[in-house]
Amino acid sequence: GDLDRMRPLDCYGVPQYADGDCTMSPSAPGSCCDRKHYWEGEELDNMPARVVLHITCPVRYHPSGSCDVTVWWKSNESDPARNTNAYTVSQEVIATLWPDEAECPWPGWEVQLNDYVLRSVPTGAGECARGRWLR
Repeated sequence: GDLDRMRPLDCYGVPQYADGDCTMSPSAPGSCCDRKHYWEGEELDNMPARVVLHITCPVRYHPSGSCDVTVWWKSNESDPARNTNAYTVSQEVIATLWPDEAECPWPGWEVQLNDYVLRSVPTGAGECARGRWLR
């Protein structure tokens, strides 16, 4: 009910939103609903889509030879700077999986990973059905 959605207020009376909450700010025309959504400190026109990347890598880096990386993909925002950038995601994945490496262990793999990220994003990512939570 409504009590599940109540959020505490800070000392200025501003709600402390959780990821996925609708805010009081109007969203851009053509967005998934009439109000923006809070996500990781930002107000977005559309809910981000959950994308799981299945990364294969040598056993010396990960014992199983693969790992899954979850990315929250933001797209179709009225401010294009808020959209997720595939190159940035690729760099973050590399830094997460190989934190001790100066660069990715295989030459040219950054480009392959970037292409894979783009292929993994579902069509219509960032669009949401009214009231549907994407976790």
